[in-house]
Amino acid sequence: MNVILRLLKIMLVAYAAHLMTSCNKPINKNKKTAILKADREASLGWVYLTIYQDSTFEFVLTGIRSDKDVYTGKVEIRKDSMIFSYADSIPGAGKKAVFDDKTVSYIGGEYPEQLNISLTRLKK
Repeated sequence: MNVILRLLKIMLVAYAAHLMTSCNKPINKNKKTAILKADREASLGWVYLTIYQDSTFEFVLTGIRSDKDVYTGKVEIRKDSMIFSYADSIPGAGKKAVFDDKTVSYIGGEYPEQLNISLTRLKK
């Protein structure tokens, strides 16, 4: 019986120590810093583009039926253009875009896509 009580105490101390150390970890440890956000309202949803400081991006298409297509990958930013390298499939907007202070305009895809910039830390 004495051994069982000791084992129980050790387990409780280990559990308490685990709880204390896990509470000190930052909540958003892996949160990326966005350097550009652009979007537009589509006829049946929204289109979002977020580019992060580490040159990764997310291109998101949402629909009225709660469908959500997320395209991710790496982006190369030049003076006034962007070249997207998708991790998987490529959306109809394409792999190239030009930008200015207010918009990101996809070119050379199946259809043109223009998004309004809501946040930018890019410099030409």
